[in-house]
Order: sequence, then C-alpha cells, then structure tokens
Amino acid sequence: MPARMHLWFGLALWVVLLCPAVAIAEPRLKDLLAAPEQLPLAGGTLRLEVDLWRDFMPIAPADGRPLMASITLKPMRGAVLPDALAVESVWVVNGQQLWMAEPGEVRLSDGASPSLVVVVRDGPKWGPGIDVDVVVRIRTATGESRLLRAAGQRIERTD
Repeated sequence: MPARMHLWFGLALWVVLLCPAVAIAEPRLKDLLAAPEQLPLAGGTLRLEVDLWRDFMPIAPADGRPLMASITLKPMRGAVLPDALAVESVWVVNGQQLWMAEPGEVRLSDGASPSLVVVVRDGPKWGPGIDVDVVVRIRTATGESRLLRAAGQRIERTD
C-alpha cells in the first residue's frame, strides 16, 4: 500500500474512532454540580422532586439493597409539562463519587398538574442518612439537551 494511502486510511480510522467519543461525551462533575435547579422551557419552568432510599427490610441482605430513586419532573406555578420531553440520563453525585443510570421506568403521573416520573434502580450502597445531588439530562422536543439538578437530597432508609 503506498504511503499516501496509509496516511488516508490512518486519518479515516482516527475520525471513525474519535467521532463517536465526541458525540456521546458525558458531562463532567463540575458541569453536573453547576446545573440549574429550575429549568425554563416553553410553557413554563421545571423543577425536580426526588425520593432516594435503600431497603433494609428483613428480607433484604444484611447490608441493605442498592440505592433506588424516584425523580419527578414537575412544572412550577400552574405551568404545563412540555410535549415530547424525555429523560436521557440520571446522575447521583456523592462528593467526588458519581453514579450514572439510564431511566428504568418512565411514566406520566396523574393529577392537577401532570408530571413525568422516572425511576432508577441498582445504584451504589451509599448511606442511608447522607445528602447527595441528583441531576437529570432532559431532551426537549427540539432535540436540545439540558441538565436539571436537585441539590442536597437525603438518602432514606426503609426498614
């Protein structure tokens, strides 16, 4: 193979290998911690309500079950939930430690103000009784990705 062909092949391989990494780059810890706690979108502003827990009931292992989270995206002050809103990823931040999860269960909640509920399971065995930050990456109807955070959320214990 001529030298010029080697060069083009090497360049093409570099582009193929590098581009997927750029396309799926995850936010850095400092970006997650800088995410806003309210997110203005068409139709209103969203915020998160978070429940975090570890199960220590008698049928659970002695050191408890892994972390679970129920995260609700709620419109504020009578606003409506935007159409075609998707939760792509969830992060739980404990100091310098980070757990990333794909949404396992996503559903619309009924009520006076519809909201989107996301459940993630099988997290780390942090806590209970510690505070963490929870961040979600939302994809809007226009395809834009945005981060939204709930700071200082307590990991509870169920017995």
